[in-house]
Amino acid sequence: MNKKVRWGIIGATSLLVISIGLFTVNESNYSKKVEAIVSGQGENSQLVKEIKKQMNTLYFGEDKQFLNVEISQEKIDSLMEKVNKLSEVGQVFNKKIEHLRKTDQKKYQFNVNNLSFLQDEVKMIQQKFNAQVAVNDLFQSSYLKEGTENKEVVIIDDLSTEKLNEVKKATLQKVDEKEATKKFELAINYGIEIAQKQLAQIDKVKKMMNDLYKDGILTDKVTRENYESTKKEVEQIKNQKAKESFTDVLKTIEVKVQEDEAYKQKLEAEIQVEEAKRQAETAEKQALKQAQEVQSVPVTQSTEAQPIVETPIVQPSIPATNTTNDSSTTNNSGGNGSSNNTGDASTGSNTGGSSSGGSIGGSSDGNTNPTPPAPEKPYALNPYTGSGTYYATYEAAAKAGEKHGIDGGSGYGVYTEYWSDGTEKYYLELY
Repeated sequence: MNKKVRWGIIGATSLLVISIGLFTVNESNYSKKVEAIVSGQGENSQLVKEIKKQMNTLYFGEDKQFLNVEISQEKIDSLMEKVNKLSEVGQVFNKKIEHLRKTDQKKYQFNVNNLSFLQDEVKMIQQKFNAQVAVNDLFQSSYLKEGTENKEVVIIDDLSTEKLNEVKKATLQKVDEKEATKKFELAINYGIEIAQKQLAQIDKVKKMMNDLYKDGILTDKVTRENYESTKKEVEQIKNQKAKESFTDVLKTIEVKVQEDEAYKQKLEAEIQVEEAKRQAETAEKQALKQAQEVQSVPVTQSTEAQPIVETPIVQPSIPATNTTNDSSTTNNSGGNGSSNNTGDASTGSNTGGSSSGGSIGGSSDGNTNPTPPAPEKPYALNPYTGSGTYYATYEAAAKAGEKHGIDGGSGYGVYTEYWSDGTEKYYLELY
């Protein structure tokens, strides 16, 4: 073997040895990098476990729908810090594996899915916590606690519609009641509904009160019925402060109702007295009318004929004188006698004289009495043609009209009918 060939073999061998040495060194360094990546991956996995464990403590129950009673914003913030740290570690880790072989990059790459899941979970916990706090703050005591709903809660004092609408907008969700995984959302929705009903009850009473008591003045709508219905609605208000705010006005309305009822009772009593008086006057007038009708009927008096007994009239004797024109006791004209005479009184039939028998122009005990003229019946000077109720006095009609107004009538009118005998009648028309 010549010298040139020998040196060639030595050179090749040396190159091979050097290459092998370099490869060995490189592989050793790469292995160390992989070991570091594996170690970092283990640390990441441990951090994920810690985050999940801490996250579970914020939930109540195995279904992880409701929040633990001990949850707080500080605990959520602490959890979020760890999730953010995991995200930063993941970014550094991904840069480290960029120098690994493709197969190893895929093998040791950071689990982004874990990070995304944890971020979503923390976000959901934060949303549930915000919703629970917002709804609980609507009431004087907690409504929702560890899956338990206190349906007897009372809204806070002076809760406004604006605040309730803000909470409703931020927390209310459309969910199916049959959806088993939405129990928390359903509970939140029901809490908002409770607050809405209590606030609506207060607004309802305000409107009812405004109908009865406006600008410090009682209205004409104050009645026993409206008072009782308003009082009943006030009693259904759960917030004590809101309920007491209506107490004074309600008492004022009650006093007015009692005064109206007392006046109405007095008015009814007076009307009854007037009505009794009217009926008595009507009965008296009817009795008087019947008596007048009986007197106006002609009555024929029958008189039994009495025998006429003529009593002879004894004249005094006058002594006779010797004159040529002596009077005779018989057949004299112009003298008194018991026979027929003209112009003298006689118990027989006479003309122009007074006699107990039938005569002309004289009075006789056998004639009937003349019928007196019937008195003129009273009549209305302005006949009333309406359909109103008759009253004997104006006061009675007016009081009945006032009672009608108290009972809710819109008005009344009293019409006076004047009669020829000077009396008046009153008719009440109700509207």
